[in-house]
Amino acid sequence: MKINIVTVSNESYSKFLRVWLSSFYDVMDLSNINKVYIANTGFSKETRNFISCFPKTEIVETGIKSSFSKLHDEEWGKSNYCKLPIIKNVLSKDKIPTFFIDVDCLFNYDFYESLD
Repeated sequence: MKINIVTVSNESYSKFLRVWLSSFYDVMDLSNINKVYIANTGFSKETRNFISCFPKTEIVETGIKSSFSKLHDEEWGKSNYCKLPIIKNVLSKDKIPTFFIDVDCLFNYDFYESLD
């Protein structure tokens, strides 16, 4: 069974996103992945171009343009609170297991076989 992966990022977290995507595509077996959805809460054109280099990725437009100046500020909240509606939309659309993984994570191994 294929799965979806969802994350949220903006330009303030683009360094994390680069590591997240690179590590994900280094270790995961893409035959188990349907889509990698990345919710855009304020990307630059350069970041969009970087994302487009990875297969099975899809940018989800949120209409939010945030940048963080400190943890838990209003801009952080806008990005953070859009997670559940995006996950709900992906689940409703694709009807397959979907996992949200924060963009400040790193993939060390293919976790697919650990899923029950």
